[in-house]
Amino acid sequence: MLKILFLFALPIHLMVAGDFVKAQDRINPKQRYAYGCVIKNKYSVSQRLKYYPFSRAAKILAVSFKYGPPPPGADSTAKAYEYGLHVADSVLDQRSLVEIKQLSPAQINSLTNIMYNINTRSGKGYPDTGYSCFAARNALVFFDRNGKIFDYLEVCFECDQMRSQSDKIYFKENCLQLMDVFKQFFIDTGIQYGTIKK
Repeated sequence: MLKILFLFALPIHLMVAGDFVKAQDRINPKQRYAYGCVIKNKYSVSQRLKYYPFSRAAKILAVSFKYGPPPPGADSTAKAYEYGLHVADSVLDQRSLVEIKQLSPAQINSLTNIMYNINTRSGKGYPDTGYSCFAARNALVFFDRNGKIFDYLEVCFECDQMRSQSDKIYFKENCLQLMDVFKQFFIDTGIQYGTIKK
């Protein structure tokens, strides 16, 4: 009974994760099913919040920002800050940001569920590492109790790649549609640039 109730409490993008198909068409249907994303419910909410970076985070922002180098002939000092994610001395420079959304407790719960409880149906990690490009337009930014940024995770949904400032933020497991589920999480927070629009 509890498992059935939990299923209805999941966000829609987690219940239909098996319907996402992207560049993974290259694998056969049996592998696609075996490597498909499912929630395994291994870690409780309190356990998930003890993992870094959530153990230190007092506030988390989902953001989108312009990607690319400054246009040719642009003032390199002023225009450089209109592209990319810029954090200096633990402060976020907002000049390049297109959208900013502060995560609610329910959204943080959903995020940690994706990061720590998602796995493949087979229980074996999906080996896909994404593409070699990196053109991030989205990020999660983590603030401590003093309002200072202590880490961030940049995401390129076009290339299926993520990079954290500390290299300490990662998903427990990988599965076939992981980046599609993660992208839907950003869309559900209200972030469109880098997910729906470019």
